Formats: sequence, structure tokens, C-alpha cells
Amino acid sequence: MADIVFLVDGSASIGLSNFQQIRDFLSSLVSNFDIAPNKVRIGLVQFSDTPRTEFYLKTYENKQQILDYIRQLPYKTGGTNTGLGLEFLLKSHFVEEAGSRAKWNVPQISVVITDGNSQDEVEPHAQELRQKGIKLYAIGIKDADEKLLKQIANQPYDQYVYSVSDFTALQEISQNSETISLIADCREITSADIVLLVDSSDSVGDTNFAEIRRFLHTFVDRLEIGGDKVRVGLAQFSHAPYQEFLLDAYRDKANLLKQLENIMYHKGGTNIAKALDFIRESYFSQARKNVPRIAIVITNGNTNDTAEEAAQKLRQQGVVIFVIKTGQADATHLSTVANSPQEEFLFSVDTYQKLDGLSSGHLENVMQSCKFTAEADMYFLLDESGSISYDDFDDMKAFILEFLHVFEIGPDQVRIGVVKFADKATPVFHLNTYNTKAKVQKAVKALFMEGGGTRTDLGLEEMIPLFKQAEQTRKKKVREFLIVITDGKSEHVGKPLKVHAEQLRKQNVTIYAIGVKDADKAELEDMSGSPKRTFFVNNYDALKEIKSKILKEICSFEGEDFMAEL
Repeated sequence: MADIVFLVDGSASIGLSNFQQIRDFLSSLVSNFDIAPNKVRIGLVQFSDTPRTEFYLKTYENKQQILDYIRQLPYKTGGTNTGLGLEFLLKSHFVEEAGSRAKWNVPQISVVITDGNSQDEVEPHAQELRQKGIKLYAIGIKDADEKLLKQIANQPYDQYVYSVSDFTALQEISQNSETISLIADCREITSADIVLLVDSSDSVGDTNFAEIRRFLHTFVDRLEIGGDKVRVGLAQFSHAPYQEFLLDAYRDKANLLKQLENIMYHKGGTNIAKALDFIRESYFSQARKNVPRIAIVITNGNTNDTAEEAAQKLRQQGVVIFVIKTGQADATHLSTVANSPQEEFLFSVDTYQKLDGLSSGHLENVMQSCKFTAEADMYFLLDESGSISYDDFDDMKAFILEFLHVFEIGPDQVRIGVVKFADKATPVFHLNTYNTKAKVQKAVKALFMEGGGTRTDLGLEEMIPLFKQAEQTRKKKVREFLIVITDGKSEHVGKPLKVHAEQLRKQNVTIYAIGVKDADKAELEDMSGSPKRTFFVNNYDALKEIKSKILKEICSFEGEDFMAEL
């Protein structure tokens, strides 16, 4: 279910023949959606000097009507005022009168297609759309300015920005199943333990606290509440924390919503650290082991206490922390509370009245979850050859640390190991060496490189017995992952690395191959066994840009199917 409005460049620089390619692209993409008033709705705006409505979200109720219109879509011509087009989207299309269902928390999405620089200012209008919870995808063709595309699009850019060399290449995007799922597939979690932690200090005020109640009601109403589904707990805090209700208090939505309407405003000072410790000890101690644990902190940020240590302890229990900051207070200290990256876990609104705008779009991250990774074994195989600088190796370590934020580390949850390779393979620590996230993080930070050749084959060969040993130290079969990061072609002299990779896959190890700079693409695919699990970046610093893609793959429903078969 989604509301999707396409914003199409119809300026003179496009040309009639290329505009036909845009028509074909739109038709191809729309054909993949399940169009209906209660499913996906489509709107279309064309812009040049001025924007023009082609049709609204509410105009057409079936796919064929939309395809018929697109086939005859008139070419506008003129200049390129992308900013006006974006402003027009917000005022005329993402509104209830035009068919927007933002009020009912349906994801709001816009796909912008353009071939050049804008003649007006773009960033403020794009930012306003994003602040309203509208996801923006930017597709640039030919000479489109990449900086402009990034001003338009959401982050991470590797998911929301697409560039193609010509109009014909648009078809490749429209036929890419990953692109389609990113745009239209907003799968929601069916099971989670969520604790809402609400600031009720003096600085909030009675009127604003009423807005918080309304926001909580809207957010919870979107969840599938139940004892074996989503459970919600609520705590307030001022100078001290207050228990409203625990995770197991309400198993039906109606009673839970009624209780939210009646929560009292406590008033007092603001101590976030004490509140985080409180929900860790009193709420998440009762959380279920095999479901996502999520904390949502709503605060105006007016506090003098340092909550970083308390937040870190909470994350070490596998809790993902979202922070919603209201008002104009400095959010710097709150960035240490929220998970990273900040653009996904720390949200800001100017006023409490704007909280409702968050529930439809920004909090979609809360509604998506890595479902099966409560139990998994994961090794990182790192290239430490002489071609890698110390800074590059630090970027690899940072990449691993980012991964650790997502998973719940423990002997019966996700286990992590690291192996390095150069002239030989060197296990640094095994899956059962460290049993807490803090210890794994400390070990990763202590990693150092020694240099040498690039014997990727020896690295893969080393992994075969290590994964066999892993199975012997588990009570049951779990999914096994190997993430290989390398920047060069293997210098193997024995068996081709493909042989070792195939043996690992026979052992049901899923391999992700990440190539940096001069890595050999064919070798990467030999390792991973699939283009879908093969990634390439131009430098080590760019590793973080593909993190979300790999996590999306690791956390896919394919994993659930695997576990069901066992």
C-alpha cells in the first residue's frame, strides 16, 4: 500500500523522442504495482517552466486507466523549474483533497525524473517534503547534476538516487525488481516489543502533551497488537521515570488506545539517562528473545544530563533506539542516544503540532524489521594486503561496527567472527570467542593490518572448517553468513577460489562479496554466486553507502523460509 506521485521533467531539453522513453518507463514501472483505491494509488505531475497536474492520486482506480493516460501523455516543453514542481507536489498532490492517505499512515512517495540542472532553488522544497514524511526518489538522465539529485532525494543515496546515461536505460530501472520493491514494498513488522518513552517535563506544557497523546494514538493504531505480535509499553520521564504500563499489559488494540488517551502529564525536570536505564531494567528485561526490540524516545531535548552511556547499555541488549526531537533545542546530545545513521533514527520537528506528520513516513524505519536475525552466525573475511592503507582498514572496521548496531549479539542470538587474509589467512576471533556486543566491538576496534599479498583463496579455504565448527557449537541449525571485503584480484596458485566458495555454499553459507577499487568483478561473483550478493564501491569510505543494501538482503524473507524448512 502506498501513494506514489511521479514528477516528470517535460522541458525542451528532453526532446520528443526521449519523452517517449519516459512514457515507456512510467508504463513499465506502473505495470508492476497493484493499483486499487485501497492499495497503490498513482498521481502524475509534469513540470517545465511551471508544473501541471496530469492526474491526481484519486483520479484513477485501476491500472489500465493509468496506462492509457500515460500512453497519450502530452509533452509540455519549456524551461526546468524543478523547485516549483516539488512545491506543487506538496501543496496540490500530497493533500487529502487530491487523494493522499497520509492521514491513515499510508506511505507517501514521489519519484522525480529529470535530465538537467534546475533553473530555480530545489533544496528547501525537497526538504519540506521530506519533513512531511514523503520519500523522494531522484532519477537523473544524461546531464543531470548529481548534486541536484542528492538535494532532492532521501538518504541513503544508494537507495534513492539513480543515474542513467541515456533515456533508453530508464527501462533497466523499471524492470529491476529491487528498485520496484524499494519504491513500493513497505513491509511492516508483524512481531516486536516497542517501548514508548515520553518526555513529560515542565518545558513540554499541557497543550503540547495533548499533541503527544494524539501522536501516540496515531502511531499505535498502525500496529498489529497482540501477545504474539506487537507488544507496546509506555513510560514517561521528567526528573524521574514513571511506569505507565509494561509490554505485557495490553494484548488488544482497543484497550491500549483507550489507555493512551488517559495518560497523565507529570511535569518536573528532564533526566533522559535515568529514564533509559529505567526502561532497560523494567521493560526490556521482560522482552521476548526472538523479536525486534525498539525504543522510541520523544523529547524536546532540554536536558543537561549525558545519556550516551545509558543508551549504549540499552543497545547492548539489542534495543534499537529512535529519537524524536521537538522544538528548537540543540539535538547534538540526542545524536548519541539514537542509533546511527542519524537520518534514519533521529527525527526533528519544529513544533509538537507537526508530530502527526512523522507517523506516516519518517517512522517507516520503525515498521520495518530484520525478522530472523535473532539467530545467525556471521564471519567477516577482511583483505589486509599491502595495497590497503591504514585509513582503508579503519574504514573496514567502521563498516563492521555499523553492522553490529543492528544485531542482538549473544551465544543464542547473532554470533560474530573475523578472519584476515594477505599471504595467509589469520583468524582473529571465532564465533564463540565473545558473547556480548561490547566485547565484539572492542575486538573490532583493536584490529590491525599486517600487509602482504592477496590470497583470497586461502581466506575462503580457511572458512570451510570454521563454519563446520560453528555448527558444532550451536544447539540447532541457524543461517550462516560470510561477508568478504577485498580490493584486488586473488593471487592464488592452488585451487581456484570458486572451488572453495562453492564448498561453502554447499554448507549453506550465504556469501556476500564486496569489491573496492581494483577488485575483480568476475571473482566477486565467483565468491558470492549471485550478482544480487555482489557489491562494488570506489573506495573504502563508501562502504557505509552499501550497508543498508546488504542488511536489506540479509534481513529478507528468504531467511524466514530457510528457518521454516529446518
